[in-house]
Amino acid sequence: MYIKNSGRCYQVPEDLTIVDSLGECEIANFLFRNQVEYEHAEPATWAEPSREHKIMEPDFRLTKYDIFIEHWALDENDQVPSWFRPDIEKGLDPTERYKGEMDEKKMEYEIKNKTLIETRFAQYQNKTLIPFLKEKLLEKGVKLEPLTKEQIQEKIKEASDENEPLVESIMKFINIGKSNRLTTSSVEQSLILSKWNLAQTSFAKIVIPVWEKYQALLHEQGKIDFNDMINEAYDIAKRRKEDVVQMYSHILVDEYQDITDNQVQLIGCFLDPNYEKTSLFCVGDDWQNIFTWAGANVKNIVEFHKDFPLPETTFLGTNYRCPKKIIDASNNSIRNNRFQIPKEVRGKLNIDCQIFACERPDKNFGSTYDDWEELMARQTLEYIRKKKKNNESVLVLSRYNYRNGNLKRHFHNLERDGIKFRSIHGAKGTEADYIMLLGCVEGTLGFPSEFRDSSLFDLVRSSRREKEILEEERRLFYVALTRCKKEAYIFTSKKSGSRFVKEIKAYLTPFDITATVNGSHP
Repeated sequence: MYIKNSGRCYQVPEDLTIVDSLGECEIANFLFRNQVEYEHAEPATWAEPSREHKIMEPDFRLTKYDIFIEHWALDENDQVPSWFRPDIEKGLDPTERYKGEMDEKKMEYEIKNKTLIETRFAQYQNKTLIPFLKEKLLEKGVKLEPLTKEQIQEKIKEASDENEPLVESIMKFINIGKSNRLTTSSVEQSLILSKWNLAQTSFAKIVIPVWEKYQALLHEQGKIDFNDMINEAYDIAKRRKEDVVQMYSHILVDEYQDITDNQVQLIGCFLDPNYEKTSLFCVGDDWQNIFTWAGANVKNIVEFHKDFPLPETTFLGTNYRCPKKIIDASNNSIRNNRFQIPKEVRGKLNIDCQIFACERPDKNFGSTYDDWEELMARQTLEYIRKKKKNNESVLVLSRYNYRNGNLKRHFHNLERDGIKFRSIHGAKGTEADYIMLLGCVEGTLGFPSEFRDSSLFDLVRSSRREKEILEEERRLFYVALTRCKKEAYIFTSKKSGSRFVKEIKAYLTPFDITATVNGSHP
């Protein structure tokens, strides 16, 4: 199933329903929560085509009961939305046209003796939709089996893993907005007062209700999130700056590459304007800035001197974790980023190391890259399990969790065997003797990921930075490689290999797991 938006098709999980209205979304969620199986917008092969030769596509069909639900787009004034199109040939306005089609469908249900439940958008507006639907379903003998809170959370977790690109983009929009002290109201105002393209406007309209619901849940539970903590701390510190400056003589900030704009402002509140009473000591690596989805802004470390003039800088240029080949390869990749602090990192461990390229040949196998990769990765992981020592660890990495999901399920009991499955974001700060890096191919859900359009976040950014997404993706690749202490296995494709793999081609050794298990070791 795909969502088409701004000329791109985004793949989504097969069990995710894409609906056409807020009312349909409410119905789909109710059916999901009550474990009622359904089809959405599937062609009704039993129905006669309309006069325009269109096949009916019922909004919902309850598969176990052969009951249909049609959610009519009529508001409390019995009118359709303003954007519905008229029938120019017949001289009908949008509402007349829609009601004519509606009557045709209802007649078809009646002729074919199909059970139909009708709902209206007006019921969504006045909040009677779900009570009405529940009553009608029970009348028709539909069994409702509500999921527990824990079951719902587990299903949401599974769906989130599989639809990570969209979830990550929504989180990023909210976090950047809040870190820049914006609210849903200010974003809505910006939509009105400024010109934004269709993709930006559409995405903002998707995120705003999520953001509002999130804030409402925080308020109901008497909680604040990390962005709220920083914003409220800044407000207090700014009001009491004279007192705050006297409180601390030394300030230490670790992981400075992950700092947000409002955190920089908060730090400034603790510093004496002349830097006579307070010293600031920061540790960070701009090459490991990978959390812009949480509001981090790489410019805060790259342009540190603009916020805190004339700093003394010390470079730690020796890596004690990774073999020299890993360091050389990762350096060769990260150099392609323009927005960075130039530096040279050397590998202290001059030990034998291989970076293997597990490359899908340029042939038509009749299967997808994902299918090929899952099979090869499974065999490779079995191979590594047998060759590694008991105290050695394995880390299976992917840009998105969904890619290593089936592999993790196949090896579900191996955490205690020193094998872990992580997204690259989740692997930050960890290390392993062997790493397997999946999905290094070009494409929407490849690596670099092309899912996210950086312009989608311009509404909530303090500034607009070109090529930001590609450079952050390259930093992710750098972080993935530098988790490795011994051997790395990179899964890619000859036909559509990632540009990041091509950047380190000189350091790669071809690896064919089939030939290896048959006795021909690389």
